Amino acid sequence: MHLVVKALLLFGSATLMAASSVSYTSNSTSENISQTTDKELFVWCEEKCGYINREGQFVIEPKFLHESRFSEGRAFVEVEKDKWGMLNEQGKIIMLPKSWQISMFTAFDEGLAQIQIGDKWGYINQNLKLVISPKYLYVLPFVEGLATVEINKKRGYIDKTGKIVIPVIFDAVGGFDKGLAAVKINNKWGYINKTGKVIIPAIFDTVANFSEGLAAVKINNKSGYIDKTAKVVIPAKYVNELKEFKDGLAPVCLDKCGYINTKGEVVIPLQYLAAYEFSEGLAVVSDGYKGGYIDKTGKFVIPLKFDRAKKFEKGLAKAYLKSFLSEEDGYINKTGKFVKSHSESRIQFGGY
Repeated sequence: MHLVVKALLLFGSATLMAASSVSYTSNSTSENISQTTDKELFVWCEEKCGYINREGQFVIEPKFLHESRFSEGRAFVEVEKDKWGMLNEQGKIIMLPKSWQISMFTAFDEGLAQIQIGDKWGYINQNLKLVISPKYLYVLPFVEGLATVEINKKRGYIDKTGKIVIPVIFDAVGGFDKGLAAVKINNKWGYINKTGKVIIPAIFDTVANFSEGLAAVKINNKSGYIDKTAKVVIPAKYVNELKEFKDGLAPVCLDKCGYINTKGEVVIPLQYLAAYEFSEGLAVVSDGYKGGYIDKTGKFVIPLKFDRAKKFEKGLAKAYLKSFLSEEDGYINKTGKFVKSHSESRIQFGGY
């Protein structure tokens, strides 16, 4: 068990093209920033931050102090200290009012993004119009048309007009997924639908979102899976943290970790010290010291060689590699090759 815990803690350069120039405007509308092409852009920071493509080439040159991820064709960037703007994929920026506060986690989801004014949060649209006034201490992105908000240390849901559609009465909540959301009532978790009706009673220690028809739950500190009728379809016998089914498989752990299908059958043997959810056909596994990537048959596609490795998103994954001679940290592709990285020699020369 100690090695499993250790492994779980561990794993949670190209030729440059001409980078896009950045242009600025202080207009209050975004008519000059509306064009999007659904590019796959990734944050890259050295002394300053910019965005690269899947080949590791700069698409938007590094000029920013901080930045958010691209979502729905836009990102938020800190141009100067405490001066933020909205950036599109062509490098055009509209500066935001100074009273608007942005975090690196702010992004557009379903057309709206969180914005803070003073100590309260609201939402803006992609024309930078304030559509839901800041009056909440805490907000989350919109999912399936609803967003989590907090009032007086209780949480509920609003719609895109700002109307509270599910009362702010819960101790904690999750986002909606296929019409159901996890809620915490009297220190136990269950699920509600979009009318706020309790569909699965709050009887579980911890729960995850439904995925592929099943949700991971903890009962007496063991993990299993229920269906949408609350029937336990995979017994709660595993010791790992809750993991969702992806591509028909979910990671589970006893003394070691492997993968089961939605019937509860072991399809990749429990032979790893840590295992993570599949993403884009690959999953990170670890022997407790190094991490690599397997496919759905359990075959290694990228060998165990990384000291840290994250899941693939849009064709790239963040990874860190340390050897006796050097360290390398950056994005890898699905062959395991770094397409963009920071590297540093670990050899030091000198005398006494």
